Amino acid sequence: MHLHRLKSVRNVMDMTESSVPRILAQATSACLLEVDALVSRWAVQLGTIDAYKAGLVDLDRVAADCRMIFIRLLTDIGGHEIPAEARDVSERVGHSRALQGIPLVDVMSAVRLDYRIMWEAISAHTTDAEMREVFDSVPRIWDAVERHSQELTTAYTATQFGMAQVRQDERRLWFARILETDGKNHVLNTRACAVLSFAPESDFTVFTHADRVDESLDRLQNTLQQAGVVSHHHETVAGPVLIAQMPREGSLPLNAITHEHKVLMLDDIRGISAIPAAIRVTQAVALVLPAGDARLVNVSDFWHVAVFQNPLDAARILHQRHVDSLLKLPFAERAVLERTATEFLLTGSIALASRALFCHRNTVTNRLDSLERVTGLDLRLPAEASLYILARSATRAEATSLSD
Repeated sequence: MHLHRLKSVRNVMDMTESSVPRILAQATSACLLEVDALVSRWAVQLGTIDAYKAGLVDLDRVAADCRMIFIRLLTDIGGHEIPAEARDVSERVGHSRALQGIPLVDVMSAVRLDYRIMWEAISAHTTDAEMREVFDSVPRIWDAVERHSQELTTAYTATQFGMAQVRQDERRLWFARILETDGKNHVLNTRACAVLSFAPESDFTVFTHADRVDESLDRLQNTLQQAGVVSHHHETVAGPVLIAQMPREGSLPLNAITHEHKVLMLDDIRGISAIPAAIRVTQAVALVLPAGDARLVNVSDFWHVAVFQNPLDAARILHQRHVDSLLKLPFAERAVLERTATEFLLTGSIALASRALFCHRNTVTNRLDSLERVTGLDLRLPAEASLYILARSATRAEATSLSD
């Protein structure tokens, strides 16, 4: 990435050699003659800084940069003409260290090391009597170091900002491709998740703004980030959404993290492939819910709305959540459970269901228990019974649509 030349942060006029104390000019000239020795001493002490000790950068390249930095600082302090190749060294080093991933704290530790080595060298070329004159020039020395630090830091942060923008654009591009393929391309899903820092088979939650205010998702994303939850904010045609990977088992539950936020959510989405349908369902429900409800709302409390608004996508989610595990059972076992559910739901009576099925009431109870373990729904509870009916009806509707 090309980094435009940053404007110099210098706010003082260049000082001519005549305005520099004679002792300081002579000392800096002497230091320039032994700049390679200064670099060698600097390189030895650089090993105490974590990023450089870990070998994150090429030390020969770092030494070459250090040489230019010393030349720039010494000529600036001594009032000499700064060589053309050293004038923008601060910006180049700041840009380079950001690209190399060196933490700014370690970069600034190296800058302080520049100052210490340079001060020791200047002191070595002055007598005790001359040091008073050098001390009087400390503001000039500090100004030169400060200009170097500011230019380096400005370039570093500008580069990091640009890199962050590039990474965010890449994340948007890959997530958009998941939506374009409706989550059905396994290879693409895997590659996209690598960029998004998601695990493809994890459980996810989709959020959208229940109050039509985009800032609610921004605040929520900050909360999730502080809790260590991986998330991605994305702008769709129907509006912004936030996708969060569910925390690992044993972590703080997601609803405990998000309960204070005024958003609409659909949780327990199994796998990245189901995300496109989950987004459409969540946004469809958001369209009909009243704005201004100051609470966290779960789509799971409005499945009847979801099925009415978007039956096919609701079918995919309901099928995955409650029916998929049932359909994976051996045919004979599945058929028994499905028929038991059908007979029980006709009346809600275990006794009448047992008569229709020609079995004992305890057998019906045991089958309903088995069905609950498989689907997560207890048909003896009206709310969960209705959800089972919706799930089965939605699944059949999807199958009919696909056959057409």
